[in-house]
Amino acid sequence: MDIVEMGEREGVVITKMMDYGKYLFREQKKLSINRVNSKQAEVKTIKLTYRMGDHDRDIRLNQIRKFAEDSHPIKVVLQLRGRENNFAELASGKVREFVSFLSDIYKTDEAPIAKTGNTFAVLLYPKK
Repeated sequence: MDIVEMGEREGVVITKMMDYGKYLFREQKKLSINRVNSKQAEVKTIKLTYRMGDHDRDIRLNQIRKFAEDSHPIKVVLQLRGRENNFAELASGKVREFVSFLSDIYKTDEAPIAKTGNTFAVLLYPKK
């Protein structure tokens, strides 16, 4: 048995007699259980290409629908390569079109499409 200081209130020290090893074990168990129960949704990234076909798009949409079941946020990224950089407006339209297919299960944040260099990105959050 150990005497453990639990705290101090108005200048008075509060102590408790207990098995300190058992106390530490229980506290660690509580923390690990809380950590397991509070798992945060991981942001999933879906990469698009400028020349992507309808079948490839449908496969990515199906994958996103699976992510929606687990309430994962989605980051849709389209990266332009080489000559494709001349068609930035069309690429932005492709991202907008792709996001419109997901409007029933995802909502966009305030800044719809972010352009960084040759990359277009949009973050989608699941509707609850």
